Amino acid sequence: MIQPYVDDENFFLTYGDGVSDVNINELLNFHTAHGKICTITAIKPESRFGYLDFDGDKVLAFREKSKQDVGWINAGYMVLSAKVFDYISGDVMLEQEPMKNLTRDGEVMAFRHDGFWQCMDTLRATKISLRNFGSMMRRGKFGIELWIKIYRAGEYLSACMERRIKTFLEVKQ
Repeated sequence: MIQPYVDDENFFLTYGDGVSDVNINELLNFHTAHGKICTITAIKPESRFGYLDFDGDKVLAFREKSKQDVGWINAGYMVLSAKVFDYISGDVMLEQEPMKNLTRDGEVMAFRHDGFWQCMDTLRATKISLRNFGSMMRRGKFGIELWIKIYRAGEYLSACMERRIKTFLEVKQ
């Protein structure tokens, strides 16, 4: 637990499985301005699939993937007040009871981010991310230095995931 290192200060928290261009200064300013315990960064990811609209069995519309068909999600970048520890007891996951109770008490605010965000929590997502990063770098959205760091992190994550999968399959046999 990080509580002994925090004192009464605000602190940043990330899950570490997403990459984003969230401006952390703006995120901190937003958190400080509203005075609540928790600020989560919310993003609208693009849907993985297209959508169909029906009237009975008749297809009324076929829509390809878009951000309009997906709701806001937690991007995994947060600012928390030290008061969050009042909501955490024992070995619990923040996303479970603590976050539900914070939300119930009106202590969670969302910093809406419309910029870049890419999940890297699975081998598939990491490989897609690496392709996307390369494409964005060629279009001038990122400098080569950042792309190299992201690519190396992605290669490391891919290698770790591949080892986990192999270990799982070996244990299963």
